[in-house]
Amino acid sequence: MFPTHVGRLAIFDDYLFCGDVGSGSFGKVMLVRHKSTKQLRACKVVAVQTALQRELMDNEIRLLKSLNHPHIMKMHEVYFEQASESGQVASGNIYLVTELCEGGDLFSRILHHYERLKQPMTESHVAFMMQQILSATKYCHDKGIIHRDIKPENILFVDRSASSPLKIIDFGLANFHEKIREQAKEVKVARSGTMGRLARMLPSVNGRHLIPWHERKRVMQKAGTPHYMAPEMIEGSYDHKADLFSIGIILCQLFTGWHPFYTPGDDETAVRAKISNPDPVQFPTEIWAQVSHAACDLCRKLLEKQSSKRLSAAQALAHEWFRDPSKPSPFGNVEGLSVSIFDGLKQYQAYNKLKRAVLQLLTRELSEFQIQELRAKFMALDTHGDGLLSPEELVEGMRHVGYEMSEKELEQVMAALDGSGSQRIGYKEFISALIERRVKFDRQQLFECFKKFDKQGIGRITYQAPVFRMCLNLSPAAAKYGNLNVYARSLAFGLGFRVETWEFVVPWLERLEGLCLLWLIVFTMLPMKFQAKPTTKTTLQAISKR
Repeated sequence: MFPTHVGRLAIFDDYLFCGDVGSGSFGKVMLVRHKSTKQLRACKVVAVQTALQRELMDNEIRLLKSLNHPHIMKMHEVYFEQASESGQVASGNIYLVTELCEGGDLFSRILHHYERLKQPMTESHVAFMMQQILSATKYCHDKGIIHRDIKPENILFVDRSASSPLKIIDFGLANFHEKIREQAKEVKVARSGTMGRLARMLPSVNGRHLIPWHERKRVMQKAGTPHYMAPEMIEGSYDHKADLFSIGIILCQLFTGWHPFYTPGDDETAVRAKISNPDPVQFPTEIWAQVSHAACDLCRKLLEKQSSKRLSAAQALAHEWFRDPSKPSPFGNVEGLSVSIFDGLKQYQAYNKLKRAVLQLLTRELSEFQIQELRAKFMALDTHGDGLLSPEELVEGMRHVGYEMSEKELEQVMAALDGSGSQRIGYKEFISALIERRVKFDRQQLFECFKKFDKQGIGRITYQAPVFRMCLNLSPAAAKYGNLNVYARSLAFGLGFRVETWEFVVPWLERLEGLCLLWLIVFTMLPMKFQAKPTTKTTLQAISKR
């Protein structure tokens, strides 16, 4: 369930535009404030005029919907000025509303350290940041996605603190490796390497070269920023390890403030030539003297020109430099775990589909500040640093706090929270399972969640709504009877609530400070009119007694 809106002025009904944040070839990023919740968010505005632009935007939206990681930018909702019609491209603006990262980008922090403070970053600080970057990258690669434009400007800090979490942004050039390979085009290129040199040395016979100077090869789409491209990206034949070369360049900049392939005055052609040069990258002593041997080794292995010899994201995370106990890690800090975390996960598996849907929608409404404690708990359990929780990681966390759960209960918890079918618990699912216990909701956030279900804008959710049939596995024929009404009323009255309208419920929300009542709202906002065929006499008797 992901909020998508269509209408020329739809976004202006929900958001106030407060000014520019930045701009680029894609369009611009605006600062917006949600009219109801007052939350500040970022809005990427893209003017779509061609089929290619629309395809790129649709691809980015699909990817962002599928990504679920604590260090990847969260998208809240999308607004289209016009809907696409069969055979036609809908022109007009597309608005991507995302979380707002207020701490600036990584490039600005590098400049601050090396040009203003004239001080290098500590290896502990670099390790803390790099593990987050590699974790998000590994997560993407495990899903078959190549980012293709990892650079300091596309890595943002949530806030301005030194320990701020990082977020990778801008998936406009990202795509699945399989799709990139399928879209490769056959082109005629000059023969290179030893055979190319030999072809040019041999004489021609009757005007024909003994070895053709050109050959035909399939070339994948080149994408990214020239200063951070891998050699194989420039050549047009690459895989996920192209992202690791970009990360290697960033790591060099974090350690030294120095770009290994750029000197002042170089143009893009000069930078490409240095990157494409097969010779190994040099690490001048005068620049790298203060950097440890293990850190230099990681840089060298990430900047390996042959992609087959370069480290993967998983291998980089396992590098000895990160295993130094003196370096703080954002992952595996089990001291912060408590029994209540596992109680919450266990309770979640007993919820019905509708309540889970409400919780997941509420998770989208929460700010980074509201979930910072839960994010820390998730990362404490994520000892592998891959952005997913395995059964083994849960068992290890339970062992640490002395919590007991049977094998069957663990299987039920995993089944309830495994949204991808990978036998792993994702970040958003983990947060949604625990927000009822850990987060105090703003009334407007609850109302926004309610509105997501109330698609007709009538102030109530009817049992004919598709969300009910989806969550409760009801056929349209079954939904036309009053069973849902009877069930909802008996449930609400049985617990002592007589809920008629949203306005009447708000005071209860403030008193209870929990989500349990919101679950009742979703059920009790149904129409009062009962149809024939009630479920049982007992439920009707329970209602009549009230």
